[in-house]
Amino acid sequence: DAIEKGGPEVSKVRWPFLEDKAPARMSHLIDLYAGRTPLKAGDPNLKSPDKRACAILIISGTVDIVDEFGDVVGTLEQHQCFHEHLLLGMACPDDGRSLVPGTECEVQILSVAMWTKVVNEFPDDKEWIKRNIMTCMAERSAKNLGTELNSVEILRMSRLLTLVSEELIQTMTKFMDVACYMPGQEICLAGRPGDALYLFLSGSAEILDGTDQPRILGPRSCYGEAMCLGIITMHTNTVRAQTMVVAQSVRRRQLVSYLEKFEGNSERFTSLLKEGKLSQANSVERLPNKMKRWNCFRAAQLPFLEMLALKAEDEFFAPNELIIKIGEECHYGQTPFYVLLAGKAVIEDEMGVMQNVLGPGELIGEGGALGLAETRGSNVRVFGAGCAHCFK
Repeated sequence: DAIEKGGPEVSKVRWPFLEDKAPARMSHLIDLYAGRTPLKAGDPNLKSPDKRACAILIISGTVDIVDEFGDVVGTLEQHQCFHEHLLLGMACPDDGRSLVPGTECEVQILSVAMWTKVVNEFPDDKEWIKRNIMTCMAERSAKNLGTELNSVEILRMSRLLTLVSEELIQTMTKFMDVACYMPGQEICLAGRPGDALYLFLSGSAEILDGTDQPRILGPRSCYGEAMCLGIITMHTNTVRAQTMVVAQSVRRRQLVSYLEKFEGNSERFTSLLKEGKLSQANSVERLPNKMKRWNCFRAAQLPFLEMLALKAEDEFFAPNELIIKIGEECHYGQTPFYVLLAGKAVIEDEMGVMQNVLGPGELIGEGGALGLAETRGSNVRVFGAGCAHCFK
């Protein structure tokens, strides 16, 4: 009767992703199936394999998160939960972490089977519950980075978004999404269209480039800046989660719309927006074919450009910012060179005297990258009031 009527027996401490919106009957069913488990400080009960495969809610007291060596790496307090991603169908991570009560406490242990039994009775609520679980995970990941979800600090993990006005970046916080990816799940797929910039809060992912040492994206990394501007419309690389990844994203539609709308950004980003519109006009063109139209690679064979495109990175520079600095040491196979794709750059000598102006399609710093110089022989900086986009 209490379950049907929503009686007072239901626990006052709720799973954070069910608060406010959850039907009272859902909470009662969870209490009925999962109950409440009292534990003494140091009780090893939660370290067992079957408990590690469950989601845990802290009702009272504190519970420590310990690593495989028994060291405390975090503490959970009342109203916090652990392993809630299992309720999304994700696998239990093999990271050696488990829970040990730090004080006398009470917890709720919710198995995936129990959760499935409950949530199947509320098919219309599954989607918002899924979003809420991901949001809870993202809030904790953001907190571990010393910031808050949907914040300017997270957006500024992107070099591109450090170049926009304060007013614009504050507005963009309203359009941030949350996503979670299981180990082995593809975040981006080569050859598929895309329009998102991903900002990584936790976990790691690899950018598959055909080598045994792919680039790794970890917390505070970002991926897809050129995609978000429309400069690249089809993914060149597949990006695959190595561990469970929690990320936020922003989409092209909002970013481009507000770049054009907010005063002070349009002049800075004119060349980048123009580059994006040209790319979108020929959206099915693959990156290696696009590269072949640049002066520097016109004579190159497509197989070479295919390999080069997999390893290249997009870099964005502010007006007057140095792209390369005179005197920097150069090492063959380590020192990068750049292809200027949008904007202008100026070559300067050690006295700051302008030697030449570079435009889109021209190379920057190739001598040092090819081992023809031991140090950079000149400064190259962004020229004019606009930002510059380079391929590194």
